[in-house]
Amino acid sequence: RIRVDYFNKMCDLLRKYYCTIFSHTVVEDSKMGLVVFTADNFGKITTFRLGSLLGIGDCSIRRPLKSFFGHNGGPVYDTLVIDHCFVSSGKDEAKVWSMDCIMTDATVPKKTLRPTRSSGILKMSYSESGKSLFCAQENGCISEWDITTGKEKSCFAAHTGAVYCLCQRSGTSHLVTGGEDGRICIWDENNLLTAARTGYLGRGNVISSLDLDKGGDWLVCGGNFKPSLYHLSNFTKSASLVMENCGTTYAAKFLDSKVIIGGNNSSLTYWAMNGEMLYKVPCSPRNVLSLNVCLLQNSSQQIVTVTGDCSLVDVFSNDYKALSLDTS
Repeated sequence: RIRVDYFNKMCDLLRKYYCTIFSHTVVEDSKMGLVVFTADNFGKITTFRLGSLLGIGDCSIRRPLKSFFGHNGGPVYDTLVIDHCFVSSGKDEAKVWSMDCIMTDATVPKKTLRPTRSSGILKMSYSESGKSLFCAQENGCISEWDITTGKEKSCFAAHTGAVYCLCQRSGTSHLVTGGEDGRICIWDENNLLTAARTGYLGRGNVISSLDLDKGGDWLVCGGNFKPSLYHLSNFTKSASLVMENCGTTYAAKFLDSKVIIGGNNSSLTYWAMNGEMLYKVPCSPRNVLSLNVCLLQNSSQQIVTVTGDCSLVDVFSNDYKALSLDTS
């Protein structure tokens, strides 16, 4: 018994030390309030209920409300919340969980989605107009799913390498993708066989982060090159975000009239739309892999959350680090 306890304790310590949180999702739920879901490289899904934890000046480490191993076969690459369901994607499948069940002891997925062309699902996006879940895969394909029935509606080759970026263009039926082949593609959900428009950033450029502004007119992208701002009307570059020791950009988000960039320099950098760096904020991960922005309902409070190559989730409130959540 003592040996088993010791072994389990050592496993927990190793998981904490080698933990990488590839993705997390923040949602303001009508039943549970502000909730944070994280998923790591060991297949563990962890849930936090922030609630009143966002008190100014509170910088303590917070413990999870619940955690369980949802993908025992390996890492979870992306997470998403759709209509009171939590979706997680892994090596060759995505799982749909009821948020009510996640908060109880019942941790059995409602549905398991396995693409016809099996490959790791790196990114997901949900189309409100078409009521479809899109999954970007490691083999360059994108699969489309009916989330209600759990059936695959279509699957098409989008890129010649892994598809790392996938998002919806606001107010349209357009899907924007970016990947290992250095291409940014705009797809019309009504005709997914051919890209409506394509922008090529050059050979050797890997696009690992991409985001659109609320109006769907501006795009920021980054990877193994300097992060850049583009106007989508003609794929014209408007600014390059130049900084020392830039490294690789893994996360990028628009926040009002600013752009937030995260990569392998243990910090978030805030930029104006003209390419001027405004300020830098330190964070816990050495490599920032996931970045979320949430504007609280009936409040002017802006919540920015960050995860990466450690077991902590940093929570920033109006550019101030309010607290860290510990997933270990």
